[in-house]
Amino acid sequence: MISKNRKSNTIKVSSLIVFIYSITVLIQVFTAKYENSGFMSQLKYIMFLATCGVCIFYMNKYKKFKIFQYEFKSILWIIISFAIISIIRSLYVKSFTNRTIQELLFLLIPILVSYCILNTLDKRKIDKVMIFTLIVSIMGYLVEINMGVSEFIQALLSMSFSDSYSMLESSTFAGISISTAMYFLYYRSNKLGSILSIIFVILTFKRLAIVFMIFLIFVHKIFNCNKKVNHTLLNYIKIGIILLTFGYFTIMIPENVDKINNMFNIDLYKLTMSRTYRFKLIYNRANFINTGLGSTYSYMMNLYKVSLEMDMIKLLIEVTPIGVIIFVNNMFNTVKKNWYCMILMLFQFLNLITSHSLTSVFSWVIFYITIGCILYKNDLNNNKKSKKIVY
Repeated sequence: MISKNRKSNTIKVSSLIVFIYSITVLIQVFTAKYENSGFMSQLKYIMFLATCGVCIFYMNKYKKFKIFQYEFKSILWIIISFAIISIIRSLYVKSFTNRTIQELLFLLIPILVSYCILNTLDKRKIDKVMIFTLIVSIMGYLVEINMGVSEFIQALLSMSFSDSYSMLESSTFAGISISTAMYFLYYRSNKLGSILSIIFVILTFKRLAIVFMIFLIFVHKIFNCNKKVNHTLLNYIKIGIILLTFGYFTIMIPENVDKINNMFNIDLYKLTMSRTYRFKLIYNRANFINTGLGSTYSYMMNLYKVSLEMDMIKLLIEVTPIGVIIFVNNMFNTVKKNWYCMILMLFQFLNLITSHSLTSVFSWVIFYITIGCILYKNDLNNNKKSKKIVY
């Protein structure tokens, strides 16, 4: 009788979690354009925390904390490290920006939400949540671009990959599109999800994401993605990402940009899509007060109404090389058990080096849930047939 009551309560709680999370998805997708509009922009974060509240109640009642625990702790240490470095910097310069707290929360919310979801929902419910997220996001994207059928077809035909031009491009939904593709190109039993996610990535038109998505389609033919990553190779990957970050920072230095342009007869401004100019706006500026995490965003938005964009460069400036090393080490440690997850993390870091997605809360929630499912939930409902990759 107790077992039946527990099962009934579990179903009720999990259904409530799915409901709250689904409402959060709707709010996120259809209020994206109000990102800086007071309460409207904060509502999705409140709903995320409400989801976590219900999950934590359930987890505490039934002692369900084990799934994704190592990964949760690893990323939590990153956040703590960033907070400590930011406090030290703020005390040193005797200044502080609220953006520091905001960005710490932007890092905390995705890992907390995904940890809670993974410990309270089974794989079948997560599948439903993911397909709902994908379909609603596509609807939100279509609302955002606001095109008629003929205009949409014309925009499709005018796409230029070489010029990186498309009227259909969307920075708002690019992260969500590739994150859902990561999930559905692993669990290919959902054909609708796989096809829609591929189309969604192409429509949002981020070149790195499109190339990566094509790679994911064929990666299973190259090697076994479910193998554990060799420890030595893992360390080489970490070192490579750190060196790439330092190298990109060095290239961005204004005098080095001029040297490279003259030496190779190229235009780094165009090649980096104006990122060299953005870097110049903050590099060695006497009026820039570095208070740690979020300080470059506050400075550049206040003066120029633009962000630095290059997240790894931003972290190098804000939380020092020590913070970057901790970030790279701990993030890659979370995916060392599975090559597919490692490939996903490599994409994230290539994107973080050249672009910005660190504070894209919703896409990171999907990303962490994807990794958690691959690492911990390949056996659907414990005893039922595995729904791993279906080719």
